[in-house]
Amino acid sequence: MLFRIFGDDSDMIWVLFTFQKYETTRAQLPAKWKAYLNKIAPLVTIHDVVTRFFDSLAYDYEILLDFLISSETCELFLTFLVRYLRGFFDASFFANFMVAVPQEDIVRIYEMFGSLEASIRSSLKRNIFPYNATPLVNRLAAVHELLDTKLNKQ
Repeated sequence: MLFRIFGDDSDMIWVLFTFQKYETTRAQLPAKWKAYLNKIAPLVTIHDVVTRFFDSLAYDYEILLDFLISSETCELFLTFLVRYLRGFFDASFFANFMVAVPQEDIVRIYEMFGSLEASIRSSLKRNIFPYNATPLVNRLAAVHELLDTKLNKQ
């Protein structure tokens, strides 16, 4: 529902970024806010929001690639994506991901990240990114490998 409200890509990315920022700073909030937000926090997680976002894009890696190149969305989406990918190497984040996200969506995310990594890697030679995308490619490859290991164990 939330992503149907926003027709603009920048707005959708802002929602992702803001929710992610809330998740990472929740512990620093005043007690009054913490108590209130802790009541609603179990209702939705960052993984729910991200999975719905990816689903709204039909898990299309080319749209993510456009977000990473576009001058309108690049900075905010790159920041969000790098932080989200970094989370996979935190044990509790990864465990929550594996519990919160349905198996078929994990497979779609795995495939999407793999395609995105391959596409960015092949685009590096054309110098189309307004930044050095090599660290992003490496992080995507590491997350793809982590998900591959987990999916093949199940």
